[in-house]
Amino acid sequence: MSSERTPARVNLVSGKREAATFRPELVFALGPQLMGAPGDGDYLTLHRNVWAMAWHGFTGLTLYQRQGEQWVVVTPGKNFPDLGATVRHISLAFDQSARHVAAWEDDGQLLVRQWDQTEEDYVYRGPFPGVDPVLVNDATAMFVPSASDVLLLYLNAARTELRYRAQRDAYLVERTLLTGLVDAVLDQVVALPYRLEIMGESEHLPFYAQTPLYPIRVTDLLPATGTMVLSLYEAMLIEQSSVDTLNGIGKMLTSTYESVEAKAVLTEPLAGVGKMLTSAYDLTLRPHGPVTDPLSGAGTLVSTSKLENVGVPRTLTEGLTGAGALIGGTYAP
Repeated sequence: MSSERTPARVNLVSGKREAATFRPELVFALGPQLMGAPGDGDYLTLHRNVWAMAWHGFTGLTLYQRQGEQWVVVTPGKNFPDLGATVRHISLAFDQSARHVAAWEDDGQLLVRQWDQTEEDYVYRGPFPGVDPVLVNDATAMFVPSASDVLLLYLNAARTELRYRAQRDAYLVERTLLTGLVDAVLDQVVALPYRLEIMGESEHLPFYAQTPLYPIRVTDLLPATGTMVLSLYEAMLIEQSSVDTLNGIGKMLTSTYESVEAKAVLTEPLAGVGKMLTSAYDLTLRPHGPVTDPLSGAGTLVSTSKLENVGVPRTLTEGLTGAGALIGGTYAP
C-alpha cells in the first residue's frame, strides 16, 4: 500500500462533552456487507462497507448501513438498551466475527457491548472509569484481519492521559498511550498506513497522537534467485528428471547395487573354429560306430582275454582225406 493514500476516517464523534441538550451524536465505521457473515475473513469482506450509529435522546441508538446512495436502518441482532440522559460520546466498530461493537460513556463510566462467541450473544464489558470513548479496529491500519483487535481509546477522568483497552483482553487490562494532557477532549481516530492517529484537543488546542508502527508483512515476489542459508531441515539431494537426450557416454560413478556382467545375445553366425574350453561334464570317449567296410589283412588278438581259448566247432560237409585224431576230450564209451 502506498504511504500517500488518503487517510480513512474510521470514527468521528459529532457531540461535545459540554453538551447538556439532546443534540444527536453520530459515529462512522467500516464494516462487513452483511453483519454476522465474516466469509473468508479477508480485509475487504470485513471492512468494505460504511456503517453509522446515531443516538438521540428520544429515539435511542440506531444502526445504519450505506447502500448505494441511501442509508438503510439495520437491526442490530439484539436491541440496544435504553440509554439515560447522562449517556454521551457513543462509538462504533466491527470485529473479526463481522459483529458490531458499541461503546458509550455514562456519568464518567465506560460500557462496551460486544459479541461473545462462547455465549453466542451480545454481552457487556465494564463499567470502567474514563471519558470520551472511541472504538477502532486496527485492521484498518495494518490490513491483517486475522491479527487485528478492536481497541477502546479514552481519557482518564482527569482528562490528562490517553489510555486504551483491547478486546482480546475482554477490555479488562488498561494501558497508557500518552500523558501530559490538560483538560483534553478525544474526538476521533484516523487510520494511517500501519499506524493509528488519535485526534482531539488539549488546553483548547488540537493535539495528535500516533500509535507505534504495526509490523509490515511482505507479500511481493522477489525477482531473483534465492538461496537458503540456514535451515531447520537436514541437507538433502534434489532429484533431477532429465527429459533431454544425453549426448556421449554416461557412466555410473557409485551405486548401491553389486557389479554385474551384461549378457550379450549374438544374432550373427560366428566365423572360425569353436572350442569348448571348460565343461561341467567329465571328459568321455566317443565310441566308434561299426565298421561297414571289409577289413583286409590278417587280424591278431593283441590283448589278452579272460576267456579260455576255445575251439570253434565246425561241421564238415566235405569228406576229409587223411588221418584224423582226437586231440582232447573225454567221452563215454
